[in-house]
Amino acid sequence: MSTRTENVHLDSNVSTTNVRQVTNNYAILTEIVVNSESDIDVLTTNVNEVTHNFAILTEIVVNSDSDIDVLTTNVNEVTHHFAILTEIVVNSESDIDVLTTNVNEVTHHFAILTEIVVNSESDIDVLTTNVNENNHVAFTLNVARDIVVSDANVSHGHRGEHRQLPYNSYKAHAKPETIKFWNNFCVLRKDNLIK
Repeated sequence: MSTRTENVHLDSNVSTTNVRQVTNNYAILTEIVVNSESDIDVLTTNVNEVTHNFAILTEIVVNSDSDIDVLTTNVNEVTHHFAILTEIVVNSESDIDVLTTNVNEVTHHFAILTEIVVNSESDIDVLTTNVNENNHVAFTLNVARDIVVSDANVSHGHRGEHRQLPYNSYKAHAKPETIKFWNNFCVLRKDNLIK
């Protein structure tokens, strides 16, 4: 399944794509592309209740000068030997009030990549990625040049245990750097993304 939104100057209150109740050896591609100068109030993609040997790609690309109030991607209730890629790319000068990606209730031998790439001069008020009730989960946050991540709160838990960990100040170098969180929760707020 491929969903591509390519209209320039797109003005849509709600743009949503859903894949639900998919079973037995599927490859699912959910792709949303928002081109320059688009205005979308709510952009959401969901993959729910997927079982048994899946490869799932959820990719959202927001190009320059886009204005999105809420951008969310969810993968829920996924079980048994999965490879899940949730990738969000926000290019320069985008304005996003809330950017969230969630992977919930994922169990048993998973490889999960949650990747968010924020390029220079983007304006994001709240940037959140969640992975809940998981074992052996890795987070990758790619930070573009000249963005400072300072005192980001990182909480992680295993089997009901949760605690807050401070992440010290970080300064990106000449090329995009990568911060990896081997945790279950990561929140970066606007005051942590200093241009």
